[in-house]
Amino acid sequence: MMALDISIGARSNGYEVAVVASADTDLLPALEDAASVGKRVETATWGTPGLSRGPLRIPSRNIWNHYLDKSLFDLVRDDTDYLSEP
Repeated sequence: MMALDISIGARSNGYEVAVVASADTDLLPALEDAASVGKRVETATWGTPGLSRGPLRIPSRNIWNHYLDKSLFDLVRDDTDYLSEP
C-alpha cells in the first residue's frame, strides 16, 4: 500500500516531497517513479551501534537520508496494528 500511495500521490500531485521511513528495497520502484515525475524523494533509516541498514538508493540520483538513532526513532515510532479490526 505504501508503494501505491507513493506512486499515485506523485502522479496526482498529492505531495511535493516523499519521506519514506523504510529500508525495504521493494519500495524502490515507487521511489523511482516519484522521482521520475519530479518529486523530491527522501528516506529515513535507523539502527543501533553495530547494526544498521543502509538507506535506499536510486542509481544516478542523490537522495537525502535522515538517520535516526534510538532516541529519535522512539519519538516517531508508530505501534499501531493496522491489521486489527476497527
